Amino acid sequence: MKKNAKIIISGYYGFGNVGDEAILISILERLEEELESPSFVILSNSHKSFLSSKSNVKIIGRLSLFSIIKELLSADLLISGGGGLLQDSTGFSTVAYYLGIISLALALKKKTMIYAQGIGPVSCEKSKKLIKKVCDKVDFISVRDSESAALLKRLGVTGVPIAVTADPVLAMKRLDKEEISSFIERSVPSVKDGKFNVAISVRPWKSKNDYISEIAAACDIICDKFGADIYLIPFQLTQDYAVCQAVSDKMKSKASIIAPQNRDDGVFQYTPEEMAGLIGKMDALIAMRLHALIFAASYDVVSAGIIYDPKVGAFADSAGMLSWNLEEVSSGDLVAFVADCMDRKGKESPTVSSKLLTLKRKAELTGKIAADLVAGVQPHEILKNRGLDQ
Repeated sequence: MKKNAKIIISGYYGFGNVGDEAILISILERLEEELESPSFVILSNSHKSFLSSKSNVKIIGRLSLFSIIKELLSADLLISGGGGLLQDSTGFSTVAYYLGIISLALALKKKTMIYAQGIGPVSCEKSKKLIKKVCDKVDFISVRDSESAALLKRLGVTGVPIAVTADPVLAMKRLDKEEISSFIERSVPSVKDGKFNVAISVRPWKSKNDYISEIAAACDIICDKFGADIYLIPFQLTQDYAVCQAVSDKMKSKASIIAPQNRDDGVFQYTPEEMAGLIGKMDALIAMRLHALIFAASYDVVSAGIIYDPKVGAFADSAGMLSWNLEEVSSGDLVAFVADCMDRKGKESPTVSSKLLTLKRKAELTGKIAADLVAGVQPHEILKNRGLDQ
């Protein structure tokens, strides 16, 4: 094990997205577990972070080219970290940026790793060619699902080991009961154990189905029929808050909108661990956001996904969760799901499924792979030693 390794981490950080910040904290936790006294440099859109108080973390601007090069010169590994970074549904510039950071590290002859990413969708020919060109030169690629591995191979990425692991957040440390209770009492005191609490995670998306009205109608029935309390949770405030408000406005009953960041400056009021703990106090979750489902899974909360992107369906399938396509989901589907949750409450103790345990171990494995790279283990030896032979 190498001591005092310096790791640069690139990703969609500092944009106020709870899921991506959870990915970051999960990567840090894994590497602190696997390495002795590591230090980290995070490429972020904002210097305002809940990580600012960590002595071994330095935050620099994600567009500060001179600072990035300076930090890379003394780095042991660049991690392109987690989430759906290599996709062009948000434009070619997204692919160009993240592969540009990797290319900088390669030019400086630094070790590089793609860390449990979800690849795609990729439609632009420029994106496809650039992914093939750059990804074929990195030291190691891990992806969070088999579909991502298959896409890379279709794009012609064949010169580098590719391992299917799992989303990093599946291995994020859980708060204990006392920590969660303290957080709830301090920040969201309306959440009570004696009530039936239902969380809803929505985001904006173009759809022929008026899913906002369907969700609002379901929430009203759930409140009236089951006496439930509804909590609308925006995972990215700049995008999701307006949709949460739209659902609330269409409801006849009352719903609470839980804002995890300050609406003015984007600074997180709750850490990813606290957000996961909050969802852990729910009796049911319905979510469009992938990491809301992952938070729920880590706390054994019965949950169901609304698929706006294939990644949501892929995780729901891998975890044995119920899910519906966004274009087809109805208020009746949602009410039936919550009714089933209500019927099961108190009848059995939730247990972590074997599928979820397998996913958690795979998420932990990604950190071990990164530590192997830092230690100088050859990529193909990592595949062999970790039982990942292609």
